[in-house]
Amino acid sequence: MEELQANIWFCNGRILRAVINPFKPNRIPYYAVPYELNPYSMFGVGIAENMDDTQTLMNGFMRMAVDNAVLSGNLIIEIDETNLVPGQDMSVYPGKVFRRQGGAPGQAIFGTKFPNVSNENLQLFDKARVLADESTGMPSFAHGQTGVSGVGRTASGISMLMNAAAGGIKTVIKNVDDYMLRPLGEAFLQFNMQFDFDPEIKGDLEVKARGTESLMANEVQPTAYAVSADCAEPNLGSLC
Repeated sequence: MEELQANIWFCNGRILRAVINPFKPNRIPYYAVPYELNPYSMFGVGIAENMDDTQTLMNGFMRMAVDNAVLSGNLIIEIDETNLVPGQDMSVYPGKVFRRQGGAPGQAIFGTKFPNVSNENLQLFDKARVLADESTGMPSFAHGQTGVSGVGRTASGISMLMNAAAGGIKTVIKNVDDYMLRPLGEAFLQFNMQFDFDPEIKGDLEVKARGTESLMANEVQPTAYAVSADCAEPNLGSLC
């Protein structure tokens, strides 16, 4: 009743290759990289799930705005046939003539215009989009939205906003480091240690994924230059 790991290739019901798992230590080369960690699922939580509720709101408000624009963009025509000559074509087009047989002028045909509330619905749509930015941690200005006002009007202001917005991205990059790059690097290392023909590469190494460190270094480096540029003594830049 021993249980073994095997690598089996098959096609059209025929086994092409069947071998015991050759890796030492025995492992299945399968990796799951979550966007955000979920302690109850290996698949994690992604952007779509984070903004599911706010996306539903956005869809609803946009649908309401379009439906209202359809109604308010045209007239609803009401006709009192008792004041018209019977047997007329009720289609409406420019230059249409209705023949009347009684009643005061202007009382046979009525045009009803629905109020246009599309702007209010679009304002709620924009508010839901702001909530989507907050729920995903990815503000719109971080992926190219123009017209940023307030603090974001200056270079230092938008830099602070971008650094704050990158907080969630750093977590994602760390997950990529921990759950994809480092395990892949360790797997390649173990493969070479076990199967490579060159004995000179054999050794005990530790794999480190440094994506988050490089991101932090890119942020710190411009700040260090700016501080050292204000110093009277260039050689004392690190002390200023």
